[in-house]
Amino acid sequence: MKADLWKTAALVLAVVAVAGCAAGHAYSRAERAAREGDWDAAVQYYTEALQADPSSPVYKIGLERAQLAASRGHLDRGKQLEAKGDLEGAVNEYQRAAIFDPSNRQAASKAEELGQKLRERSEAARPKPQIEQMKERARQATEPTLNPASRTPLVFSFASGISVRQILDFLAQASGINVMFESTFAETPIKSPIRLDGVTLEQGLNLVMTASNLFYKVLNPTTIMVIPDTAQTRLKYEDQVIQTFYLSNVDPQAMQTILNGLLVAQTQQPSRPQIMPNKDANSKVFIHRIHYGEHVQPANLFHGISATFPQDIRRCDTCHQGAAQGSQSHSVPSRQA
Repeated sequence: MKADLWKTAALVLAVVAVAGCAAGHAYSRAERAAREGDWDAAVQYYTEALQADPSSPVYKIGLERAQLAASRGHLDRGKQLEAKGDLEGAVNEYQRAAIFDPSNRQAASKAEELGQKLRERSEAARPKPQIEQMKERARQATEPTLNPASRTPLVFSFASGISVRQILDFLAQASGINVMFESTFAETPIKSPIRLDGVTLEQGLNLVMTASNLFYKVLNPTTIMVIPDTAQTRLKYEDQVIQTFYLSNVDPQAMQTILNGLLVAQTQQPSRPQIMPNKDANSKVFIHRIHYGEHVQPANLFHGISATFPQDIRRCDTCHQGAAQGSQSHSVPSRQA
């Protein structure tokens, strides 16, 4: 019996000795990493030491000190990368700083701010839907091109808290353009710094507009109007798209995709009437009326679309080749055909 007790005691002492040895070894490595300024490694080794001996205040204090130092280091590296324009690297550093020190609100805030910028940049880089490309082409064809007095690249920095009007007035003076403000424009300060580093006037304006939820419309080569970016103002000030589709030259699937895009875009506008299904609709009448699209009055256009049959309307055999109705418009004229 006594022999068993002695064996148990010896085993406990051996375990304690091994744990103490492991804790001491991890602590030594942590101290060495701290002296070398490798605070990430120091945090790892202090953590191992504390896990081996949770009651040690020395290990606990060392870990807290290393975590704060590591957080400060990642915060500084994040600022350096942000200044160089490496936003992805900066976000990673800010996130690590916040992990090492959850109370570091500056790091968490910067990570969220730059993460939002990266998401916006990624969204802007995506190919635009076909309807948006059509709008852009129509806008370029009808909207005057901005032609400022100076085309010198913009190199300016604006601190957070400056009003958007002040920034735009400054850019207007630097480039020689006039800036007007739409009646619903509200004076607001920018929430984060804006850095223009060798960008064109249009790029600088777009950056300011995106940061402030605004857009601008070119009124003439030297004048723009700044407008709050809402569904109502977009509908009011953006040029509407009118496009003629030649159905004989369009793939049916592609045509369906374009029409669906138009319907979705239009029904998102609260001022547009709702399009309700007509249970009494006659598909034959509908198809044949599409062929007469170019003869329809503008007020009756389908969301600005004029669909045209690019041949003599009476040539039914183009679609009904070899069928009995191929010459129906001549032999049996009706409102349906």
